Amino acid sequence: MSTYTTKAVKFSLSILLLIVMVMVLSFFDKSVYFDIIATFIGILTFAICVFGCIGLFYSVKGIKEKSVAKKIVALVTNTGTVILCSYIIIANINDLIQFFN
Repeated sequence: MSTYTTKAVKFSLSILLLIVMVMVLSFFDKSVYFDIIATFIGILTFAICVFGCIGLFYSVKGIKEKSVAKKIVALVTNTGTVILCSYIIIANINDLIQFFN
């Protein structure tokens, strides 16, 4: 049976793997097929945001469990991801408001 902390750690490791994939794909910015690569990067970024929210939910649910190191790593990674995604959304909304003014 998987605990909440274990699920949160799995999501945080998935987030880190997806971030590495986005970084590797970003090196192909001079490619002829960068439009397709940019779309794939956008999908991966959306997946990172979703995994961050789900991982943060499991991190909060597992706050009373014993494994301290795993809990801290998962909580920091998932919280950082949610904060970063929130910042990206707020910045895009701000740019949109400035564009229409």
